Amino acid sequence: MEKNKIIILKNGIDVFGNKIEILVNGEIIEKVSENIDESKFENNESVRIIDVEGKLVMPGVIDVHTHMREPGVTYKEDFATGSRACVKAGVTTFYDMPNTVPTTTTEENLLEKKKLASEKSIVNFGIHFGGSKNDNVEEIKKVLKNGEVNTVKIFIK
Repeated sequence: MEKNKIIILKNGIDVFGNKIEILVNGEIIEKVSENIDESKFENNESVRIIDVEGKLVMPGVIDVHTHMREPGVTYKEDFATGSRACVKAGVTTFYDMPNTVPTTTTEENLLEKKKLASEKSIVNFGIHFGGSKNDNVEEIKKVLKNGEVNTVKIFIK
């Protein structure tokens, strides 16, 4: 979403049955309230007001254990089909497991997987990096230091 593109969700209902309105500026939720005064935004082309009257408005779900199967086993699932399933279920972010073909246990494989996900996923995503019985400790240190991942899945066997 563009920075300074404002979206206001009006007249929603929260999970407790209360009225809820949300102001989003770019990718940041700036305000959650029972009543947002949109009059200060009148005649502003960068503002979109969406009336969600009677609709349930709730946070998106983060699924931290998914198997999108890409690369290598895409006949089962891939980032395009898996992320569409996420949207349908209210999942706004997923974290994909590293047991693909090839496994996500090297920086090279991780970067390729992130590239595939960024081209196909329609929701936010993260990738779990895999700890390997083949002793990839240096790879783990490298991807963590470079900020390429924030999780490591350790396989015991």
